[in-house]
Amino acid sequence: MRNFYALAAVSLASIAFKGCVTAPPQPPPPPPLVSRFQALIRVSSAEIPKFQDDLHRWTLRDAALQSKAYYETLPSNQLFVLGHDSYTVKEMASSMAYLARIIEGDVSGGTWQSKLADEFAIYQSIGTDDQRTVTFTSYFEPTIPARPTRDEVYQYPFYARPRDLLDVDLVQF
Repeated sequence: MRNFYALAAVSLASIAFKGCVTAPPQPPPPPPLVSRFQALIRVSSAEIPKFQDDLHRWTLRDAALQSKAYYETLPSNQLFVLGHDSYTVKEMASSMAYLARIIEGDVSGGTWQSKLADEFAIYQSIGTDDQRTVTFTSYFEPTIPARPTRDEVYQYPFYARPRDLLDVDLVQF
């Protein structure tokens, strides 16, 4: 009988103390993984925004030509997946060349955007929230031509490394 009372006392104590102990809050579940097919969506012609930039449209032309040059360095069998569509390196390079020609041919600066909407597939990132917010980052690694001694081109040589010059290993990014 004594064992029964001891067991009853332990049971009551465990029930009483159970309400005093709380588990730590669980962190929210991680967001679902986005596949490469979901990261970009093709925008319908009615949804294409007006593209704006604070620089002249010729900078877009220059960027398109630089992208074309980059694509031309890649293996010919490489594919680019945008949404559910796939494009070859040749198609990507050709589209950049065509974009540059459209901008060059737009003397007034008012028709290239309508041609872009009519003749290109436009994609948008799904972003990180309901508003499709996207953050773009970039890094610039300048090359500063210099000489340790004065010559006809470089009138002011570097005598020493500037104290505030930073070295950043961009491979880590």
